[in-house]
Amino acid sequence: MSDFFPEGLAMSRPVFPKPGGRIGFSLVELLVALAIMAILTGLLVPGIQRAREAANRLQCCHHLRQLGVALVNHESVFGAFPAPYGPDHGSSVGVHWPVRLLPFLEQEALGKGFDTASPWNDPRNLKASTTRVAVFTCPSVRIPRGVANAAPGGLEFGGLDYAPMRDIDPDLLATGLVGKPLLNQGALGQPGNNAVPSRILEFTDGASNTLILGEDAALPVSMIGGKPTGRDFSPAGWAGPYPETNLDGCHADGTLAGPIAMNGTNAWEFYSFHAGGGNFLMADGRIARLAGNVPIGIVAAMVTRAGGEPTSTPE
Repeated sequence: MSDFFPEGLAMSRPVFPKPGGRIGFSLVELLVALAIMAILTGLLVPGIQRAREAANRLQCCHHLRQLGVALVNHESVFGAFPAPYGPDHGSSVGVHWPVRLLPFLEQEALGKGFDTASPWNDPRNLKASTTRVAVFTCPSVRIPRGVANAAPGGLEFGGLDYAPMRDIDPDLLATGLVGKPLLNQGALGQPGNNAVPSRILEFTDGASNTLILGEDAALPVSMIGGKPTGRDFSPAGWAGPYPETNLDGCHADGTLAGPIAMNGTNAWEFYSFHAGGGNFLMADGRIARLAGNVPIGIVAAMVTRAGGEPTSTPE
């Protein structure tokens, strides 16, 4: 043997387990490993979810900023903001404010494909109104809207999660929960056939104190207190109904004319899927985050553009 191997180098031999020995993990070791993996997963998942929600909240803010720039550009070009809802000159068909903003959101082709002389859900507008426009939606809203927002041909109307407030509802004013404004009109004014678009010079409360858009998320899926009610509204979307509302306030059960300003119900009220509060666009282009328990009097003062109420808004 020494003739074939250098001195000091032994030939290796295969090692076989001793009789009665074992290879691998015991059941106890395997259970311990699985328990450790479960603990690590439990620690990691909440962090991943928080990071995802933080990214979604930032993306939502970005969408609101884009809409704010589009609104300012519309006011610069036409001398006024788009009315919440109203027909073109010589027409009787109402057009909603998101449609007016399409050319200012790099959606010129989509805007040209929308016939403002025909209803939003007319077959001529079906291709446009079923197009999803990302800037109109909040990425934290992951509730399917397909059933509630069903369109002909198995399509789905494009969603909208942001809305202006046109005024403070008289029923809320009657409760005494909020002060009565000098002028009860929101940033974009009143909707309708005789709508008069507003101008930034008319925001005498100050652009930094006037709310122009807020989250009213998941429509037309009906939500109360963080849960779907199962009683959804009729189809809607950025091209159709529910793009504007007024401040009613609500109670915990979703009934209106109550002290809750946000996250009580999305039935034409401010409603966000972000934890602890929602994002809002102020008329000066700033994004304000309001806590879910914000007093309704503060929100009411922010809704009106010339109400004359003292107010303060979050930084």
